[in-house]
Amino acid sequence: MEKLRNDLLNNREKLIFGSDRNLKLLKNDMLQRIYLSKNCRRDVKDTIKTFEKRIELVELEETNDEIGVVCKKPFSISVIGLSK
Repeated sequence: MEKLRNDLLNNREKLIFGSDRNLKLLKNDMLQRIYLSKNCRRDVKDTIKTFEKRIELVELEETNDEIGVVCKKPFSISVIGLSK
């Protein structure tokens, strides 16, 4: 969670929220790090883990609702990517 807080402070403009957008960018090798919530959908998590060798994967202990609050968003967030 500390890395996510640091990225929220220092790299906010490079953060991408949402599984669909992050999967598209991941397939095009445009991400350097991905954060997954504790209750991220299994199919999304499995797809992202196939790219684990190319990026840094951070599995958080917080749920998607808690991550939404930390990111100061009015919605739940299961996947956050940090673009290159």
